[in-house]
Amino acid sequence: MNQFYETLLRIAVFLLCFAGTVVDAVKCYSCASENLETDFRNRQRRPPGTIVNLPQVFDNNCDSDIWILRAKASVDCPGACYKWQQRLNNSGVYSYMTVRACYEHMFGTPAPSNNVNECTNTENPLDCLPEATILDSSCLCKGSDFCNSANLNGLGIGLGLCLVFRLLRLF
Repeated sequence: MNQFYETLLRIAVFLLCFAGTVVDAVKCYSCASENLETDFRNRQRRPPGTIVNLPQVFDNNCDSDIWILRAKASVDCPGACYKWQQRLNNSGVYSYMTVRACYEHMFGTPAPSNNVNECTNTENPLDCLPEATILDSSCLCKGSDFCNSANLNGLGIGLGLCLVFRLLRLF
């Protein structure tokens, strides 16, 4: 009978390991900096690509204090969460433009699968200001709620549980 419970425990642990990694939808932040609200689809400084839907909220808390917006900027997302941020570094003084969204909602297409849970960063000089640079960051993440709150999400809870149980040699 002891072997039965051990097998049952192994099955339960196995199912827990994949509970956090196999999901139908995740929650993503859907917001943008206030300075992006006017003429969002046509402006030069915005996320690249054809934008189908606007972010749910335009608020400067989208730049960094995102937890304040959780209640009003939360959307269900069938795929990947997205974060685009452009920082203008003018001799050490930064100004931000940030967009967080469900990639599928904003662009109307699934996220490129080869870039999920990755970030790309570029830095370019600003022609009109010799001491200024533009830092562009674009991230996609999948597998946990509100993963577009940071640059890149860590391990999912299911994978984390697998590692813990493996370390404890329960599975």
